[in-house]
Amino acid sequence: MINYLSLLGWNEGTDQEIYEVPELVEKFALERVIKSPAVFDMEKLKWVNSQHIRAMETEELQNLIEPFFKSAEPPLPSDPEFLSAATKMCQPRMSVLSEAPEIAREALAHPLAVTLESEEARKLIEDDKNFPEFTEVLVSEFEAGEIPNPSSEDFEADFKKWAKALGKKTSRKGKGLFMPLRLLLTGRMQGPEVPHQLALAEKASDKIAGAICLRERIDNVKAELIHVNA
Repeated sequence: MINYLSLLGWNEGTDQEIYEVPELVEKFALERVIKSPAVFDMEKLKWVNSQHIRAMETEELQNLIEPFFKSAEPPLPSDPEFLSAATKMCQPRMSVLSEAPEIAREALAHPLAVTLESEEARKLIEDDKNFPEFTEVLVSEFEAGEIPNPSSEDFEADFKKWAKALGKKTSRKGKGLFMPLRLLLTGRMQGPEVPHQLALAEKASDKIAGAICLRERIDNVKAELIHVNA
């Protein structure tokens, strides 16, 4: 808030907009205060806040998020393991701390059936003539034990390595690989990083209703798409 309020009527003459308080104390000068009336912009305030959230140490942010998880309705897990994973996932997407529970809860779900009815998902599938084959390969990869375990300590790195190999196997790269992969594994067209969502859901699958683990997500894919493609 102090950072944003300082920008309403002052600029040090550079493009810099994000300041820590000690830096503002050092650089603020009355000579740089403008005379025109300032306009309060809530969206700009949220953006400034989001930049400070991104710059925070994970442990500090985790402590700030914890009360919001405990007071959520229904409450979200607040054990250190879940909180750490949730903080890592939510940090790049939050504008304010109170958004964390919703971001986390959405990541735990797998609304594939609903998303498949959206215009965006339909277009993705219609434009991708090999989408049915890709879906079948993904299911086969899981059933063969090729997809890394979301509970493993090195899951994020292992997932990225596996996804790269999947891209080579299916002759896909960039959005052609990651958009269908995101749709199938998260049930959404956008959101936090896919491995972060999968890891969080795995940690919560035995703690909270509605947390869909990887196996259940693959079952959803098979139910919604494999029988259609057959």
